[in-house]
Order: sequence, then structure tokens, then C-alpha cells
Amino acid sequence: MNQVKDGQRPNSRIEPDFFPPGTRVCFICLSSSDLIQDLQTVLEDHGYLTTATCDVETARQKLRLNRYQAVAIEAGHDFRDLFLEISSWPGRIRRDTNLMVLGRKAPSLHQQMAFIMGANFYLNINDMPRMKDLITQAVEGYQKYYQPWREAREAVDAG
Repeated sequence: MNQVKDGQRPNSRIEPDFFPPGTRVCFICLSSSDLIQDLQTVLEDHGYLTTATCDVETARQKLRLNRYQAVAIEAGHDFRDLFLEISSWPGRIRRDTNLMVLGRKAPSLHQQMAFIMGANFYLNINDMPRMKDLITQAVEGYQKYYQPWREAREAVDAG
């Protein structure tokens, strides 16, 4: 079910991703397909299904078309359009998405860099050997931080 699509033409039609209901899905957009594959392996170990691309325009269209429980994108000028797309999301949709930014400018889990990037977590790409532990911290940290939001939404939806 995991997929990496490189080299799609910019004008090609992007179809919605289809995953079984109730699954957790992470969308990944990094410059290296090797990094994508490494990250997919780590996320699969945490119960996520993944879909990925190296193409920023395809990624932007997928982010516009689909809803994901987690998104992992690379920091950098080439990925600016993805950050602009995510910043346009309504608060509830953004809050429901664990945004992890991978870059090289700060240590992993650097809170100030995550804040500056508008992300939930900042992870250093060079920390791939310990990425499994870092992703565990990011997933658990996101779940703990957003638990009050989920409880409030459930109360509103129930009655």
C-alpha cells in the first residue's frame, strides 16, 4: 500500500489516495527517495501506512486533495509551496495533522525550530540511525499534546 511516485508530470491529474477506513496515514515529501524509504520503514513500525513523492508540485496537490494523520516534509526553499499549502488549512484540519519537518539546521526535537517552521516536530535528517526513537517521541508527544482538543471535539460532536 505504500507508494513512491517520482517524476510525475506537473500537469498530470492527481487522484485521491485510498486507504482502509480507520488507518493512520502519513504523507512524506523529501528530496531523496532513499530517505523516503528509510522513513517509510520507521513509520510502518509505528502503525502508519504511507504515501510519498519527491515532486513538490505533486505533493502540494496531494496535500490539497487528501487528509493525512501525519505529514513529513523537508525543510528548505524548494519545499516552500508545501508550507504555504499547510498554512492555508483551517485550524481543525491543521490540528488533526502531526506535521514533522526534516532538515539539517537544528538538532532533532528542537522546539524553537519546530515553532519557526510551523510544525509539531523538527527532526534532523542526519539522525536517521535513531529515527525510530525520534518518531516514537513525535507520535507520543503529538497524542499527549492534542488529547484535550480531541476530548473537546468529542464532547461537542456528542451533544
